[in-house]
Amino acid sequence: MTFLQLEYFHAVAESGSISRTAERYNISPAALSRSISQLERELGAELFNHEGRSIVLNECGSIFLQCAEEILDSMDTARKRISYMGKHNVVRLRLDTIVDEPGELPIVFKVARPDLIVEILASDKKSERYDMRIFESANLISNPNYELLFDDRYVAALPINHPLAPREEISLEELKNESFAICRNGQHEEAVMEMCREAGFNPRIYLTFGMTAYHGLRRSIEEGIAVSLVPELVSRAYWNLEKVALVPLSNILRMRHIYAAAIDNEPFDENCRFVCDTIHNQLKNAQAQG
Repeated sequence: MTFLQLEYFHAVAESGSISRTAERYNISPAALSRSISQLERELGAELFNHEGRSIVLNECGSIFLQCAEEILDSMDTARKRISYMGKHNVVRLRLDTIVDEPGELPIVFKVARPDLIVEILASDKKSERYDMRIFESANLISNPNYELLFDDRYVAALPINHPLAPREEISLEELKNESFAICRNGQHEEAVMEMCREAGFNPRIYLTFGMTAYHGLRRSIEEGIAVSLVPELVSRAYWNLEKVALVPLSNILRMRHIYAAAIDNEPFDENCRFVCDTIHNQLKNAQAQG
C-alpha cells in the first residue's frame, strides 16, 4: 500500500468517477482501476459498489475512507512542517523546570529574533526529539556540557490572607495539614515531594497542573484553594504579591540550580546559544525585579 494509492482512492471516493479521477491525475482509467483493485486485494475487501456509470463507497469503503483521510492529513502536516523548517531556523526547547510565566519566553524570543522559531516542549514530551533542554538540580553539577544559568531557592507560596502569610519565615512542618497544588511530570513535583518528606510528612496533593500551566498553580493559591512550594525568583517576577505571600522556609533549604544542555551533550550551536543567553538574561531581569 502506498500513499499514491491512498490519494487515488480518496479522489475516486470524492468524485464517484474513475474517468474523472484518471483525468485529474493524468493517468489512464485502466491504470487507476488496477490501483484500486490492488488496494482492495491488500485489504481483503471491496471498497466500492457500481451504480450505473458511477461508483460509490460501500460500508467497508466508508470505514477505510476515514482511516485514509487521517493518514493523508498526517502526511500533509508532515510535508508542511518539514518545508517550514527548511525555510526557518528552528530550536526545539524542552522545559523540565519552571523558568518563566507561561507565554513570556516565546514573546521574548520572537522580538529578539524574528527569524528563529523556538518550539517549546513540556517535560511530559520526553519521547519527542529536542535540540536543548532546561532543567534544575538540587546539587551543583560538574559537567562541561551543562551550562549553569542561575541559582534560585524554593519558598512557601500562601494565599495573602493565610494565617502564616505575615511571617518572615516558617517551618515546612507548619504546612503538613494544608492542601498542596503542584506541577506534575516535571521537577517541581519531585522537589515538593522531597522537601515535604524531609520535613516528616507526605503532602496532601489537592490540585495538579502541567508544567506549562504554572498560571493555574498561581491562581489556585490566589483563590485560597491550596498552598505550594515554588521557585522564589520566577514567582517574585511574575506573580501578584498582593494576592500571594512568598515566605522563606526556616528549616529546609532547597536550592534549584538551573542548567541548560544540548541534545546528546553536544556544544550549543548559534541558535541554541541565543536561546540559552536569552533565558539567562530573563532570569537576571527577574532577580532585579525581585
